[in-house]
Amino acid sequence: MKSIELNLTNDGVNKPPPYPVEHSTMIIDPPAPDPHTTDLVSAVQYGYYDRVVQLIEPEPNLVITPVNGDITLLHWAAINNRIKIAKYLLDKHAQIDAFGGELNSTPLHWAIRDGKLPMVIFLLSHNAQASLFDGEGFSSIHLASMFGHTDIVAYLIAKGQDIDLLDKHGMTPLMHAVKRIKNREPTQLLIRLGAQINYQNPINKFTSLHYAIIESNIEAIQILLDIGAKTDIRNCDNEDAYELVARQSMNKYLVSLLSSYRFPKHNLPKWLQFNSLYRRFGTKFLPYFIIIMIAYIFQFNFSLIYKVILILTLILLTKGYMM
Repeated sequence: MKSIELNLTNDGVNKPPPYPVEHSTMIIDPPAPDPHTTDLVSAVQYGYYDRVVQLIEPEPNLVITPVNGDITLLHWAAINNRIKIAKYLLDKHAQIDAFGGELNSTPLHWAIRDGKLPMVIFLLSHNAQASLFDGEGFSSIHLASMFGHTDIVAYLIAKGQDIDLLDKHGMTPLMHAVKRIKNREPTQLLIRLGAQINYQNPINKFTSLHYAIIESNIEAIQILLDIGAKTDIRNCDNEDAYELVARQSMNKYLVSLLSSYRFPKHNLPKWLQFNSLYRRFGTKFLPYFIIIMIAYIFQFNFSLIYKVILILTLILLTKGYMM
């Protein structure tokens, strides 16, 4: 018996996860069912394509008939990354944006929660709506951010999702990332692609820095301060970043960390530090510029040591985009 946290990716082919809920669920890993006799839901979960076809062809309405309450077969295909079966279900007129499960989510939401990028790409290519909100008030980009699926966050933004979209609780994807994820991604990605770092939740007036502080998320705090997050913005309780830190268990360390950023430490000019348009431009084109410049430097007719110095200087000058 083991505890499975439902936002974790289920890599085991023979271990389909339960539908997403907020709490952990205790399950016993069952043996793989017989692919020739198993029921329809299990066939979808375990990827038994032939068995799925065998059961559905005589009764096509099974495709749109909810199972386990209001959960559909496409939900189970999505969370288990069964793309071939998902395509078959859609060809048989499955509803791609059907809501189901305890969190009233779509198949796309299920795939995102479990980090199934191939399924996310497949569903979006078949016109799944990434802007829909689940029963908890989160859309696709919020779910990807709060569960730390950086590749899915990047893909959703590339497909046109608003990087600063508010959920039903007034939180942006960046706020979810700094609140839930204790490493650099996807916080770093969202900032580099132009997320507003000083936006305030209209409900409690928290900024992303406030959320990072109350969670004692050191990585996120450092990233936000590095990029110029303001420490003097006040929340609905009239607390700025320093006053909020005073209430935290790690207050001495956090106060020291914030104090170290009282004076500007950036090597880049302000217009490069804060303008999201320039950050996006730099993120996209700076790597190519660096490669071209390094190649050009090696063509110079002087000693290798000078070439190395020039390359190191180039890297130091561009480190603002290479957090």
